[in-house]
Formats: sequence, C-alpha cells, structure tokens
Amino acid sequence: MTKRFFYITIPQLRPILISIAMLDFIWTLQSFNVIWMLTGGGPVNSTEMLSIYIYKQAFQKVDYSMAGATATVLLVVSVVIAVFMFGSKRK
Repeated sequence: MTKRFFYITIPQLRPILISIAMLDFIWTLQSFNVIWMLTGGGPVNSTEMLSIYIYKQAFQKVDYSMAGATATVLLVVSVVIAVFMFGSKRK
C-alpha cells in the first residue's frame, strides 16, 4: 500500500502539489491585512512579515527609500517563484 502511494499517487499529484505550495508561499509573503488587524506586527515584531515591515518603513518611519527597496525585493522574490512555478508546470 505505501509503495503504491509513493510510486504512483505522489508522482501524479506532483504538479498540483508544486503549484499549491508556490501559490501559498507567494500569498504568505504578501499577507498584510489579517496580521495588521490582529497584532500590528506583534509584540517585539514577532509576527511581522515583509509587507508589514514595508508599511512601517513607509508610513511610520517615513523612510520611503527603504520601503521601496524592500518592496522591490519582495516583487523580485515573487516573480522568481512564479517563474519557477510555471517552469515546473511545463515539464
């Protein structure tokens, strides 16, 4: 039973699993509203994500250059992950 699962079922589900994992990773990188409304970055920045960091840099510390640079890094990471996702779908 386990051999059938690992050698037949998992290889057939692989493209779907890769797509779901990549999309979930991108959505997690860009999550803002739930974390901001619940904790605002949390005690001692424990729940701070990149999107919350960008918001705090831009609107609380008024450091637009750092916020823009961080947003650009987030964009590049998201694009690289999307390219990897679409590249793995073609195979």
